[in-house]
Amino acid sequence: MSTYISVLARQTGKKIVDAKKGLILKVTSKDIDKAEQNNPSACGFAQAATRQLKATSAHFFRSVAWVETPRHIVRFSLPQSMQKEIVAFDRSKSMEPGTYKLSPVWPGRRPSERRKYVAKVAARKSHAGKGIRKGVTRFKHTSINVRIVPKAAK
Repeated sequence: MSTYISVLARQTGKKIVDAKKGLILKVTSKDIDKAEQNNPSACGFAQAATRQLKATSAHFFRSVAWVETPRHIVRFSLPQSMQKEIVAFDRSKSMEPGTYKLSPVWPGRRPSERRKYVAKVAARKSHAGKGIRKGVTRFKHTSINVRIVPKAAK
């Protein structure tokens, strides 16, 4: 399965890397005025990152941000405060100007670590379901109308 960012990386020949340090992002009211709802590449954060870093483009999804520089595509993690601003902006086009901090990606969230974790869980699959009461349904909330991801070109 190809994601929007992996297709972009393949088309531009850029390498995807994880951020090693955090990044302070200053969002102005001009960035918010130029922003578009439900568009990860044109929200207020993307406008600010493109302006501040002189980046080629920036893509802000619900929990991850991708900043395209001339040589790489850098992945950042978003703190909960930014995630809530994204949801609020997508629903009502209201967002507060201010200073926000993008976090580096935790080592456990990297794809190579994720593959190790999935393999480890698969090995323990024989113990699945023990300790969970039968007939109990767990509630899971799913947000809608937030960051509709464009389908990758084939």
